[in-house]
Amino acid sequence: MGGGYRNTNNGVYATVPGGRFNLADATYSLAAGNRAKALHQGAFVWADSQGGDFSSTGPDQFCIRAQGGVGINTAPSWPLDVLAPQAVARFITTNAPFGSVIELDNASLAFSYHGAINFNGGAGQIIYRYGDAMTFVTANSERMRVASSGNVGIGTNNPQANLHVNGTTMTGVLAITGGSDIAEPFRMSAKEIPQGSIVIIDEEHPGQLKPSERAYDTRVAGIVSGANGIKPGISLRQEGALEGGQNVALSGRVYALAAASNGPIKPGGFADDLGHTRPLHEGHRSCQGPGCGPRQGDERPQSGQGLGAGLGEPAVIRLHGGLPIKRRPMNGSKSKGLRPAAPLAQASRFPLFTSPFACWVAILLLCQTAQPAPFRDLHVPFIQPDGTRIEVVGSGDEFYAVFETVEGYTVVFDHALGAYCFARKAPDGQLISTSVQIHRGDPAALGLAPHERLEAALRLKQIHERRERWEQATENGKRWRQRKAAMHAAAAPAAAGTASAGGIVPQSAPGQTTTGTKLGLCLLVDFDDDPATIPQADIINFCNGDSYNGYGNNGSVKKYFQDVSNGLLTYSNVVTIYIRIPNSLHP
Repeated sequence: MGGGYRNTNNGVYATVPGGRFNLADATYSLAAGNRAKALHQGAFVWADSQGGDFSSTGPDQFCIRAQGGVGINTAPSWPLDVLAPQAVARFITTNAPFGSVIELDNASLAFSYHGAINFNGGAGQIIYRYGDAMTFVTANSERMRVASSGNVGIGTNNPQANLHVNGTTMTGVLAITGGSDIAEPFRMSAKEIPQGSIVIIDEEHPGQLKPSERAYDTRVAGIVSGANGIKPGISLRQEGALEGGQNVALSGRVYALAAASNGPIKPGGFADDLGHTRPLHEGHRSCQGPGCGPRQGDERPQSGQGLGAGLGEPAVIRLHGGLPIKRRPMNGSKSKGLRPAAPLAQASRFPLFTSPFACWVAILLLCQTAQPAPFRDLHVPFIQPDGTRIEVVGSGDEFYAVFETVEGYTVVFDHALGAYCFARKAPDGQLISTSVQIHRGDPAALGLAPHERLEAALRLKQIHERRERWEQATENGKRWRQRKAAMHAAAAPAAAGTASAGGIVPQSAPGQTTTGTKLGLCLLVDFDDDPATIPQADIINFCNGDSYNGYGNNGSVKKYFQDVSNGLLTYSNVVTIYIRIPNSLHP
């Protein structure tokens, strides 16, 4: 006992150094100050000048009541104030599975925080709020919040998803594992549109979509997402402006309703057979892969043949310059997979898009023996097998043409490599591939000379052989001769009567005139190993443009017939999207 007023020391080895009304009541205990009560073994209790007892609650406690705060190396401004060259607190757990713990709580009856950690005078904070939300503050503004639901919000204090960002995000790589398509929500004018349906713009209800009802519909918007549990990986919408409705897949992988009533759906089929209407249109989005297959006949999925029928995986939607259209045999005949190199009828004034890179067929009003359509210095882009874009320059027509690099070195298409290679002249005078692709080799180092050409005799032989093959394939000449013979036979009786009377045989007038407004059909064809490089839009302008001058032409096909008919004939064409001929249908 060190003195003081009415202090008591009842413990063995206990101490009361002084003060007032202090009690050291257990072994090794110490009580000091005012009304300090060390009631347990090993307890150290110090109480400030406030009234009322301040007691230990268990053995070996160090208890301090200091209303003005505790300062270490400083006079305190807080309940605990530490000043040091580097203020560090260290907590080490020696016998607990959960490690060291700092707990912040608020025992008051009305509060907004359970606790907070402040930085720089409170400009930065980590706050655990009433309602079990944790917020993160910088520069005195809330930046991020973890709601009691676990949702994390950045730029919002009311996160509606696991991660809700109100603002712009930037990332190097984004891996999406919960969905496989990019979708936008659209309101539907029809009810209960099943997932996987192809939907189109509803002209009677602006801003809404409806199921497609016909083939090759140019109003297609996309495919209703969500079929077979494949969800959107990215959903695009603008709050308050573009909300509500069903998610429609615009790109990515998505299951689609498909009819398999006429055979199994195979990889590499065409988008026109998706759903019950085959509607995906040119210049929009195509579907390729399992789930898209050429079908003829019933346009609606039958029982057991709808969603996912014959599908191994979702179809793939991608932006594409044009879609294959449904290939129907003409006049009931089966397609033989012919690959004509030029239109059935051409005007020599208009060199067409004939090239080794794409072929197309125009079914015109007139039928005559095919005439060559020359082109000169036509720059044609091409993509080599490794993805390198090249450009070659061609001159000639569909029966004979030469292609060179921009520098003037002759090239040929190497079918074994599927690429354009430098050409060299063989001992028999033919131009053959060097097997060196033109973007990978130096023609001078290969010992090649520019502007290599076939010998004249070989060139004429090639032209003759190609004309013969063309005639055998189209039978244009044969059919034209048959038509002339029929016309002569029909005119023979009248001609005989006039001739027997000593008169001049008159020329019979045509049975009908081709005037007015006529509409033709232009079918665009390319091949899986030789894809088209000339856009459909260029061919539409070539056929129907009013001031067309592309590819060295002086007007369109429509303008040509207007000119030669003195304005009596307006002939335009419906130009299809490209028809992709698979390898199994052509050599």
